[in-house]
Amino acid sequence: MKRSILALYRSAIRAGSEWEDELQRAPARGLILWGEKDPYAAPVFGSRLASRTRARFIQFAGCSHWWQLERPDDVAKELEGHWS
Repeated sequence: MKRSILALYRSAIRAGSEWEDELQRAPARGLILWGEKDPYAAPVFGSRLASRTRARFIQFAGCSHWWQLERPDDVAKELEGHWS
């Protein structure tokens, strides 16, 4: 199962390309949260998405793919600030 999921993920070289041009038209400023040490998707992907959508990019130092479990208080603080 693991090999099959990884093969699927790795085959998605241009995932989202069909809506990439529309990102600039997002109606509200977003918030992108990312783990600095994400082994599956490097922070550069989140940073690039944030710049394309005019979103704020937050990178959690020392966190992996599961930043929301590793730093729940910091995540809550960022979300509360974004929604206020």
